[in-house]
Amino acid sequence: MSYNITRHNGLTRFWYYILDTISQLVAIKSSGTFNDVITPAIQGASGNANMGMPVELQLGRYISFNGQLSNADNQTVLARGVSQSDLTLTTSTSTTTIFNGTADLDPYARGQAMASCRLNDSQALVCAPIVGTGNVFNVVTYNGGSSNVTLDLTFNDGDTTNYIDRFPKFYVLKVTGSVYTVASTGLSRSGAFPYARVWDIDISGSGSATARGILYPMGTSGSGNGIGNIVPLGTVGSKECFALFYPKSASSAGVLYYAVYEYNTSTNTLVEVVGDTLYESGSNLMSGNVRDKIEDGKGIVLFIKSQVEGNVASCRWDGSTFTVDSKATFGSASPSAVRMPGISPYYNGQENSTTQFIIGTGVNNGVSGTTAKFNVFPVNYDSTSNTFDTSEFNTSNSLDVLTDSGTTTGFSGALYNPLIARQDDEYGAVLVDYRDFGGTFRGSRCNTFKMTKT
Repeated sequence: MSYNITRHNGLTRFWYYILDTISQLVAIKSSGTFNDVITPAIQGASGNANMGMPVELQLGRYISFNGQLSNADNQTVLARGVSQSDLTLTTSTSTTTIFNGTADLDPYARGQAMASCRLNDSQALVCAPIVGTGNVFNVVTYNGGSSNVTLDLTFNDGDTTNYIDRFPKFYVLKVTGSVYTVASTGLSRSGAFPYARVWDIDISGSGSATARGILYPMGTSGSGNGIGNIVPLGTVGSKECFALFYPKSASSAGVLYYAVYEYNTSTNTLVEVVGDTLYESGSNLMSGNVRDKIEDGKGIVLFIKSQVEGNVASCRWDGSTFTVDSKATFGSASPSAVRMPGISPYYNGQENSTTQFIIGTGVNNGVSGTTAKFNVFPVNYDSTSNTFDTSEFNTSNSLDVLTDSGTTTGFSGALYNPLIARQDDEYGAVLVDYRDFGGTFRGSRCNTFKMTKT
């Protein structure tokens, strides 16, 4: 396509064209009908079946992964594809078994040992340990619509010392041909210690996983720790960078620390450039799911404080200094306590926006006799002051896109790793798991939503 670049009122017609086609997000205004992508009847209704790890392959095409139990080995992992057409969802005809009773989801008595990430527009990577074998990687393909997810490749890294465990997070640092350089965090070893590690995942031929380093910011001695998150920072000074945020606690929440890592893809070297550093006091739960950076050198921190308050902040790495910016909050004590949020950049019709985002979060969790909801709301980011505006949470410009099917006497609602997905600049979707107070799986659920835009 060619453009006429004749100047007009101080701007080129080219820039008028660009400005005319970039949308601005105003509100989340309507939704479709929720779909139980993987139901309790399929996966099994007993136990903590809360291992949801959905991925977005491309705009409008997603995969829901679900592990059978969070607190036992020898478990099953299923997958089902989901395609979106505005407010309508189409799922795979049936589920596909990725691990058939072989996933050791509890190698160090912490559970939830499964991770997944997008590889390309049709393929995803899903990993779980098999004790005595190593971390086992599966490459799957979903071509959209009612077609089933197919299992293409299975291979392992042979590492029987450092199994992934306790909500590991994957992020693709770089793609070189058929090789995907993947960073990971989670908890590993019997003491449950946070780690940063990198593999080269080659999906050509029969596939291979080559370990490129593993570092423990707290070391591997002492007490157990809570759940950590990976924060992508993009490419800085020719290095692929990411941060880890993790609470120091024997339980899931605690005092929050961070560390920063650089990976040199030329020398296959992983380096800790900022060590174990205190960030936030109090009780903090790193249940916020972050899948994207804002731009190179700038990432997103998302977490829950005191079990009720959402916090989101930008963080910056320039190759020498790491800065965490001022936090914005959303939610508070009952009845607007929030849990298990996720964030995605708004797709503005041209690209992922660096100034507008969509946050989705469980609401009303832990309130007796209430129905758990999942509220989705627009968020603006000021790149000059490096601050988020979360004022649209639970307002008329937000929407409860998912509502639980019943009420319970305590916690009920969305679980870790919710996916806030995008079809285009007008339609999006949410994929997440639900459970009740006792931990019983209530379904891997998805719903669409429509956005108001300018």
